[in-house]
Amino acid sequence: MAGLFPYSALQKEVALGVRQRRKDAQLSLRAAADKLGCSETQLNRLEIGMAHVNAGLLVAMAEVYNCSVDDLVDKATRLLRAEKLNCSSRGEEMVEALLS
Repeated sequence: MAGLFPYSALQKEVALGVRQRRKDAQLSLRAAADKLGCSETQLNRLEIGMAHVNAGLLVAMAEVYNCSVDDLVDKATRLLRAEKLNCSSRGEEMVEALLS
């Protein structure tokens, strides 16, 4: 799947979801970083898509932000699904063109 969709776009969507959930939890960057056991700089880099979020940190964020991991990655998941549908449609068009 990585060859079909730019990873950086997915990373950005995860970052936006993470930031939104922190704000929904009414936590400052400093308070969230303290609860997560990381630095404000590290959390900020995650929230702007400049650093990767690992699965363990996603689970911790879900707990601290009182949401599910799915909530954190929802936009990225929807983006992947939309791209998969788009690729399927293009593939079907190519097959139809070859058969006609």
